[in-house]
Amino acid sequence: HTFAAHARPHKEAFAISTMGCGACAGSHSPAEGEQSGLSEDTKVNDLKEFGLEPGSHSQAIVVYGAVGLESRDLTKSSDSYCIARIGPAGSAWCQKLRGKGWRSQVVTSSNPTWNLAFGIDVTGIETPELHVRVYDADWLTEDDFLGEAALAFSSAWEKKTEVSLTGRAGVSAKLLCACGPLTMLSDQAVGVSPSAYFERMAPIGEVKSIPVEDILGDVPLVIGAAPLPECIQGIFWLTGQGNSSALASFGASNDGGGCSAGMLINKRYKVRVSGDRVWALAHGPVMGCSKTDAADLIYHFVFDDAKKPTRCQIYPEARRLGINLTAEWLLDFEMELVVEDPNYPGSVVWRRRSWVAGQEAASAEYALVQVIDVHGKKVEPAWSKFVEYQKTEVTNTPGVIHYHEIPVPKSMQDAPARMQHFGILVKSATGLRDSDWLLAHKSDPYVVCRMGPVGSGWKDKSEKSEVVSETIDGDLDPIWQFAFPVEFPPGATISNWELHLRVFDSDVASFDDFLGETQLQLEVLAESWNDTKGYPLVGTHGTVSIMLGDRVANALEEELKQTVLEEKTSSSWFAPVHRVLGKMGHYLRSLSKDTLFARPIFYTYMIQMARVWSTSITAKKDPSVEWFLGKSRDRSSGEDTYRWQGPLEHSSTFSSNSEIRDTLKKLGGRLGSNNTNGEVYKPNFLGFNIMNNVMWPEVPWRSINLACPQEVHAWVRPLLTKLTGPGGHWSTPWLREVAHEFFRGRESIVINEDLRTWTTRVLHRVLVGIDLTEAEGAEFMEFQANFRILIGAPDAALSVGPVRRMLSLERTLEVKTKWIQRYKEALTKYLPHETSSMSADNLTAFASAVSDALLLAGGQSVPSVIQFALAVPYSKWGEENLPSDFSLTNEQMLPSYSWEIVRRFPQVAGFVLAERSFGNNPEHHQFLNLQMAQLDPQAFADPLSFKLRPLAEYHKQSVGFAEPAVAPLLSSPNARACPARDLAMAMVLAFTREFAISVNSVTSGGRDAYKQVWVARAIEPDDEGIHRRLEASEINISMYGTTQFILAKDATVAAAMPPAELALSAQQVESLSDMQKALIEDSIRAHNKFDDVSLYTKAIIAAVGRLVKPNKETASTIVKPPIAQAPFQESDIYNGPLPGMRLISKDEKDEGEGLLRVGAVVQAMRDAVIDSASVLSLGEDEPEAVFFDSPVEAAAAINATFGPYLPAQYNVWPSIDSDEGMVDLCTVGVAAWYLTAARSAEDSGHEVPAGAAFEVNLEYMSKYETRKSWLKYGHTLYLDAATEGKAMPKKLLGIWWCQFEKLVTPGDDQWDEVKLAFRSSVCASVTLRDHLMTSHWIVANDMQTAVRETTSADHPLRRLLKQFYFGTADINRKSIELLLPVNQFGWRTFSFSEEGWNSFFADNWRAWSWKPFTERFNDLNLPSDFLGKWPLKQDGELVWHAFEKYVNDFLHVFYTTDESLRQDSEVAAFWAHFDLHHKWHLPELSLASLVALIADIIWWVTCGHEYLGAIVEYLTMTNGLAPKLLPGRLQADVQSTAKALCLISLTGLRQPPLMDDWTHIFQVGSWTPEQRQAALDIVRNFQAELHTCSSELEERNIARESRGEKRFVAFNPRILETSVSM
Repeated sequence: HTFAAHARPHKEAFAISTMGCGACAGSHSPAEGEQSGLSEDTKVNDLKEFGLEPGSHSQAIVVYGAVGLESRDLTKSSDSYCIARIGPAGSAWCQKLRGKGWRSQVVTSSNPTWNLAFGIDVTGIETPELHVRVYDADWLTEDDFLGEAALAFSSAWEKKTEVSLTGRAGVSAKLLCACGPLTMLSDQAVGVSPSAYFERMAPIGEVKSIPVEDILGDVPLVIGAAPLPECIQGIFWLTGQGNSSALASFGASNDGGGCSAGMLINKRYKVRVSGDRVWALAHGPVMGCSKTDAADLIYHFVFDDAKKPTRCQIYPEARRLGINLTAEWLLDFEMELVVEDPNYPGSVVWRRRSWVAGQEAASAEYALVQVIDVHGKKVEPAWSKFVEYQKTEVTNTPGVIHYHEIPVPKSMQDAPARMQHFGILVKSATGLRDSDWLLAHKSDPYVVCRMGPVGSGWKDKSEKSEVVSETIDGDLDPIWQFAFPVEFPPGATISNWELHLRVFDSDVASFDDFLGETQLQLEVLAESWNDTKGYPLVGTHGTVSIMLGDRVANALEEELKQTVLEEKTSSSWFAPVHRVLGKMGHYLRSLSKDTLFARPIFYTYMIQMARVWSTSITAKKDPSVEWFLGKSRDRSSGEDTYRWQGPLEHSSTFSSNSEIRDTLKKLGGRLGSNNTNGEVYKPNFLGFNIMNNVMWPEVPWRSINLACPQEVHAWVRPLLTKLTGPGGHWSTPWLREVAHEFFRGRESIVINEDLRTWTTRVLHRVLVGIDLTEAEGAEFMEFQANFRILIGAPDAALSVGPVRRMLSLERTLEVKTKWIQRYKEALTKYLPHETSSMSADNLTAFASAVSDALLLAGGQSVPSVIQFALAVPYSKWGEENLPSDFSLTNEQMLPSYSWEIVRRFPQVAGFVLAERSFGNNPEHHQFLNLQMAQLDPQAFADPLSFKLRPLAEYHKQSVGFAEPAVAPLLSSPNARACPARDLAMAMVLAFTREFAISVNSVTSGGRDAYKQVWVARAIEPDDEGIHRRLEASEINISMYGTTQFILAKDATVAAAMPPAELALSAQQVESLSDMQKALIEDSIRAHNKFDDVSLYTKAIIAAVGRLVKPNKETASTIVKPPIAQAPFQESDIYNGPLPGMRLISKDEKDEGEGLLRVGAVVQAMRDAVIDSASVLSLGEDEPEAVFFDSPVEAAAAINATFGPYLPAQYNVWPSIDSDEGMVDLCTVGVAAWYLTAARSAEDSGHEVPAGAAFEVNLEYMSKYETRKSWLKYGHTLYLDAATEGKAMPKKLLGIWWCQFEKLVTPGDDQWDEVKLAFRSSVCASVTLRDHLMTSHWIVANDMQTAVRETTSADHPLRRLLKQFYFGTADINRKSIELLLPVNQFGWRTFSFSEEGWNSFFADNWRAWSWKPFTERFNDLNLPSDFLGKWPLKQDGELVWHAFEKYVNDFLHVFYTTDESLRQDSEVAAFWAHFDLHHKWHLPELSLASLVALIADIIWWVTCGHEYLGAIVEYLTMTNGLAPKLLPGRLQADVQSTAKALCLISLTGLRQPPLMDDWTHIFQVGSWTPEQRQAALDIVRNFQAELHTCSSELEERNIARESRGEKRFVAFNPRILETSVSM
């Protein structure tokens, strides 16, 4: 290792030089296919680094900058840079070698200053000239060309010279440059110093082959020449390399990146093994070229001297792998110049040696022998030895060598030398044949292209090469801008391959018509490289314009720029933008071949869908419907098959409503519990659109929450349902309030910007508890708009610079990170219990899911639905399609109208599933076309017509929210139905209702009254600053959205609005418009009569405000398993004032926060209410009565004072005071509890109206005295017999009024008063006797005391009943203290005197006896046909029997016979306990009797408690169920109303739902594993059975509504709570 030893100091210097100046530039150069990376390439910024010394052939070049450059970027000046090459005067750009090219820095300016300065040795160039090209730096294939200039050195010698840029139409820019002696670069007066980058590296050229005999001088390799040192000039043979390298040259090439520059730079030189004609190999492309190409191997030669080198250190670099081997202790390559080698006389010879880990590899030694000299002459005998060696068998291809060449296409010498990735752009056509002229319509042309050998027929060209454009409707001069890459199979070249193009007319009802074709050799197309040229269609008329080149993607970029600029003001601007992004994804698919984007047919469909969805709908044509039908319709029969293959290779699309419903129903069972064990999974789609993996960097699965792993979805889903589902963190009154606030004082509505603002702020409040400011809302919406565009952009498109910059990708991701962090912080406060145990990653995942809901789910769909709802009536389409009697101001129509909007313009068009691959079957995608399912004539009659259908029809058939995909609950882990459907529709209704109110305030009504108040005007003002009025024809409707416009209040109409007076008589109120009534609501805020109540009542109202948490909801998890406890002591028992009333004082100690809250409520009421009652006399609490002046004022005051605190209301009674409303109250309302067959006058002891068949008898209440001034209770109401064919009575015949001993009938003076008095009797009886006494104090209390006093913690009965007695002790004890004593809250709420109150409870307590719910109908004497359809019986028994089955199955796990049951002493004690205190008179203990008892108890504490206790729906009207009444009044007084609402608010707090996961109660270690598993299975099956019941009850209600009957919802398990706790 002699050379290494004495050369160590030099080698050390070499290494330092290499690392210090970046000679190994390849490691920083952009990989093949990248576009810039200019700032990362090698920079030479010292005169010494150029290796030049002042002399006759060393000269300086300075390119100072440019002025007046064209801006080629969308939002700013161009990112301009220049490239300077030197060559002979008059030579073309491509003839000036890239290896000699230098680049400037990138400057963002139209007047950039580059100060590109470098030195160059021009030896061998007779008349050198400077050639400069200017570009705009982009990241998509080639950068934009801005112009060029060429000038002789002499014309700019030692002076700053201005020269015009040419080569681009319209360019008027100037270039500033200078040339001179090398010393100019050190002259301070010049003002610049050496600073330049290598011209960027070119892609690897084509592999070519040549027999060694055919090598002639510089064919095929370039020859190394001056100014290179003589010892490395010519071409060298790499001896003894066998099946490896053959020839090498240090000549200048077109590689760039510092490779083969033709001159040493600071004693260094780079040669690329796969470079342009500088290296030849003895192996062909199969054996070796592919390996060197894959690594892009580069050798860095570092010589010891720039003029006469004798030694050289070599550093290899694997450019594409990012590896630079500079560690010489590991790998050491060296060359030493040999003086007169006797084996090769006349040749320059370099000895090449290698060391590995310090040990010389002698076998690897070889020589570089000059075989061709600088003049192209073959040097003998070296040349002959080379030829002889290359013909031996040691080489892979004897006698042939292989090299790379970067080709220059014909007629495009000035084109970039980049040929690896180019494509075809079919831009447009003109003069096409009209094949639809008979139909008075123009052709709908599209293009189909195939590639294949020149002269081959259409069928001979591979179908795999086929690509299809989008269809352009009705245009004989279509513009497609259809692009696809050219991909050559082995053996194909530009000269033997051709494009075969055919044009067709798309027809829906028949086969497509042929419009012409052309076959074009690619070499012919290359003659117009990167230019569009027209080519005639053969056999017909018409011309098609086509471009071949490497700037196809630039053309798409230009289209994207123009589309963004032109469409950004449109509300549906993302549709055309996504069309162009789809084209770009189609073209760039080769960059992502392992993804769905690699399938061109998908992009073809997506582009076509975007087009038809964004095309306006007319009265006669819906383009999207026609397009889908064209796919699914059978061509022979014309019938719709409701399915088609596509849009992916292995996929099917379904559009049948019934089939989709069935698929969604079964989905839960097919998803599995994780992403590996299910039959199907949810891929990363939103509707039909596939999402990229770029926009969700915060989660490992990089997708929308809909496509998260199933095990993640399992815990996220219940949380989202809890926030947004029924009973979630919202209420209808609250939504109406925020909608009202939106319209307050508003003079204009921007469609749809203002709608998005309102929705954004509402949903942030619901989902994360954040009240956004106006500025924050605007910031979020800007982020949302960018995010919506970006999610649908192909990954391939987002991998390149212009698209990323144009769509603000990095900025959008930064903003998303900020919002995600804010959501995480908010959620920990909003849901502290749920988030406290979350890991940091899970909290991020939850915040990401919430973000998706805000950005893409409700945040996108709700404002769009409102947009359609407001825009349709103003549009031409609306004028032609809306029902003749429709008015946007008719509040009664709004629910059906909103649902019809959702049906006709569904916001989610598709639902995509992926069926997992198995065996030899590939993965298959199912596209459920929700849009077409909503338009399925088998589900909706006349589906394309806009009709207001019964709500029942929408609820039954709608799939717009994927409603059937519950599994089995809306909150279940595998549920996929939209959890926020009810919230979304409630928001739409709240907004449109307030819109209607804003109109009705200033008009007298009428179909088009809204157009008088709110005028449609243009978004953009005209030259005079006026937003002109829009005609209906200017407001377009498409599936993507509507025209953006402004609804502005008409100033004249608004000024004519009469002032509102609050103090109006009832008669005056009835004559007001809805908006004038709304103004009364505003007046409530000035004076609320609930402020005029007594101090006692104010104390209760204050307790409501402090203790009731709006939308607060709990889950089953707060109910803990029973605990072992010591036997009860006397101090644990509370003996109430009624005979046998015995209660356990406290609930089990570990009931948790739920009971603490319940206890706090009741205790606070005691403190605030009971104490105040002791110092506040009854007279002070019942001052002179105050009444509301109108129902509107009452409703407004109730909403303002109690709206946020009232429990969920599942039914409404708008006409309860009418005769029809009274019939409903007594047949399907709470009064139905007392319905029996009518008695005769003889049996009744008083007059009975003729024809009475049913009665509701509450006469028992008349014997109880009431306080002075208040009406007495006690009435019987009579109904007629059901008419023929109807089971339900329809007519109210009369009411017996016990207080006055008279029958009052319709038309009598006291008719309205007696109806309200009867409702007051119902209120008192159902609340005090059936709800409070029976449900709470008897059934729930006796069950709880029995099971807690007689069974151990792990006993099956204790576990079974635990959830049903949760919270019972505390609420019952404190309710007795608060409500039962005279002078307390309960007594003051009703009108009984002290004696009447005590007698009422004593009598009913003694008279109570147990009879199972299913047996109570036996003694009512009601007709069997009535009983067969009576909701109270039918629905109640359905749920009761579900309870019965559950209890029976559960008990049979532990007891198989009656005897085994009786032998359980705890069960026997439990049974006996029911007759120890309050006599239940139970039958003999058996499995059947125990099942019946427990099933009935469960029914009472769930269904009975809900039906008889949750009567909020009757109390939000002063003429509903009044607790007490004054004579002659048709409404309750303000104070009585306040007390009733306080009672329902304080006792209506949501508690654990019946339908929830209760399995934690049944994890009992003392049970056998078999018992435990069986019990868990039964508990889970019970939940499934409840879901079945719920669905059945919903179907029954749909049927009832279709018959004109009222819904009955009280027994639906979805709304039931698990116990009688508050």
